[in-house]
Amino acid sequence: MCIRDRVSTQSTWAGNNPLAPTTTAPIRQIEDRLALELQKRKLENVAKQREAEKLCQESEEIKRLKEKISQGYVNKERAAQIKEHQIRQLGNLQQEAEIEDAIVKKAYEDQRLQREKEVQQKLKQLSSKSVSYTHLRAHETPEHLVCRLLLEKKKK
Repeated sequence: MCIRDRVSTQSTWAGNNPLAPTTTAPIRQIEDRLALELQKRKLENVAKQREAEKLCQESEEIKRLKEKISQGYVNKERAAQIKEHQIRQLGNLQQEAEIEDAIVKKAYEDQRLQREKEVQQKLKQLSSKSVSYTHLRAHETPEHLVCRLLLEKKKK
């Protein structure tokens, strides 16, 4: 309940009660002075805010500081972009290395398979050639001769 409400209730109360205070004029003056004082303070605060804004807009030092702050934000963003680019490049290099490793492994595997095929073909060629008994005896070493003779003797 504000003071005016109290005054209005006091005046109605005063009409019924002979002991109620009848001095509403001084309270109204106090309320008016309070209202003026509040309005004055509010206007002073608004003026201070405008003055601060004006100083901020006109001050060279503040302008330089704002520029430095904005440059700092820009530099921070650039650094983040550069870092992101480097990370992306590193990922690409790792992928390329993995692909290259896979290619090299496949090439080694292909070479191994090719060599195995060549060996199989040579074995096939060697096994399919018939060699005469005389040809074998021409290359016989003394140890082979002894072994052969023993086997022949054993068979008889």
